[in-house]
Amino acid sequence: MDRVKNQAFRESLTSGRHNAPLNAFLARTAAAVRRVYHGPITYASLPFETVDWGPFDIVGVDHYRAGPAKEQYVEMLEPLFATGKPVVNTEFGMGTYVGADEKGMLANLGGMVDVKTLFAHAVPLVGRLVRPRLNGRYVRDEEFQARELTETLAILDGAGVDGAFVATFLHAINPYDEDPLYDLDMSVSTLVKTLTAGKHGTTYPDMTWEPKASFRAVAPITAPRDSYPARGTHCSQPASSHPSRSGTFTSSVRLVSYRVDRGPSVVGSRQLKRRRRLSW
Repeated sequence: MDRVKNQAFRESLTSGRHNAPLNAFLARTAAAVRRVYHGPITYASLPFETVDWGPFDIVGVDHYRAGPAKEQYVEMLEPLFATGKPVVNTEFGMGTYVGADEKGMLANLGGMVDVKTLFAHAVPLVGRLVRPRLNGRYVRDEEFQARELTETLAILDGAGVDGAFVATFLHAINPYDEDPLYDLDMSVSTLVKTLTAGKHGTTYPDMTWEPKASFRAVAPITAPRDSYPARGTHCSQPASSHPSRSGTFTSSVRLVSYRVDRGPSVVGSRQLKRRRRLSW
């Protein structure tokens, strides 16, 4: 966070000086990957990066519909479509509080947490006396988050992107609390709220989280139409198909799931439906 706020860093982004070394690094990395992996590859870029997509098969961008980007959300994708390659939104989400759409991307990734209390809480012994809290008073609104996510998916579908990743499923270090000041779940774009003090959810009693309104709103879009995965297995699957510029639109959810036999694992969609199936 300090690096992002650093004036010299911000000036380098404004001037575009960061693009040349970035593309040199990406070219070397893509070449190295090609030597050991023979499938399509991509890079999850950020909106302020001007990437040379020549070495890649799929164009990727983490594109949040919030803050200044909201009014020109689709317009910002046009240069990516001009590459003629499949375009995937590799990450987007929305916080669970009123006004989250007016903030920038970082505000929906835990940026509302009081950093001092967060770090103080991590200090051995003394940290037990400090409880992480938000940096102000916010109003929780799960329905707002659900509407924003489904609207964004519809916009991306209409714009012609080939795929999208909703971020994210769970963020255990930002738990839910009934007191708004300590409700860290509001600050992250999760589809479920993490419970504390050994509590378990009511929807899935063996889990220490409970689905939010966004979970139920996004599920019909990202899950297969015919069935849901069996318990004890990864619960992210390739999404339903919709028309796109190059074939069919696929959305998925980035998540952390638990398998009884293997413990925690980070999973996500491994397939992108186009005119032919691509995998990476």
